Amino acid sequence: DVHERSALQGEALQAVVQAEAFATRCTAEHDEGACNRARELFTEAADTWNALVVGRPGDAEVVEWTVQRAQALLGAGSLAEAAATARQALVTSTDAVWRKAAAEVLVRSRELAIEKAELAVRQAPPEPTGEPPAVRPIDLPLAVAYLREARERYLELVPEAPDTASARRTYALDNAQLLFRYGHWSEARTALQAVFDAGCVGEGAWAGAATAWRALRDMSVALAQFDAVAELGRALTERSCD
Repeated sequence: DVHERSALQGEALQAVVQAEAFATRCTAEHDEGACNRARELFTEAADTWNALVVGRPGDAEVVEWTVQRAQALLGAGSLAEAAATARQALVTSTDAVWRKAAAEVLVRSRELAIEKAELAVRQAPPEPTGEPPAVRPIDLPLAVAYLREARERYLELVPEAPDTASARRTYALDNAQLLFRYGHWSEARTALQAVFDAGCVGEGAWAGAATAWRALRDMSVALAQFDAVAELGRALTERSCD
């Protein structure tokens, strides 16, 4: 069994290496034949990882194999299955490295699903109506809601570290902007304020804080909340944001 286990791992890894080479050619040369071959090899790798998981459910490396299967499914373009497999790994994994890898697959699979469906994601919020002005929330399309959830899972399970800080703050801002653009302004205000507070000054300062501040100001202006507009201006001046 040890020899069979090693042989299956070797087969899967070899298929991944070959698939990545074809995928590189696919991207660089727009070679459809290379694209198809990459998908075939990634599928072969995913099937082999699955055989390891199913055949050895108690093995110490099951989580690792599950994440590698999710990565291979992502490469094969099996996006729903990649997401489901990544979610499974996130439930069972206690290893920080593999949990981060699974979270990355989950987010990327959801991003690609939106691209594949050519779904138009809102880029501007709905206009407030009435007196006093109020905005009516719009339901997030299912694929967009899945992406938001995937980013939330990343933020929940992948801790702050030098190699995760950029992704974490970007996902936090992207999710806040989704809430803003779909009219969920109460939730958006809280999320955007957190991004602004964390990114205004100091080591964590970045351009996303300015984006969050502008969205907060746009909401306040649209709702005729001029005291809030003034407070945002004071906050910007007093903190001397970078």
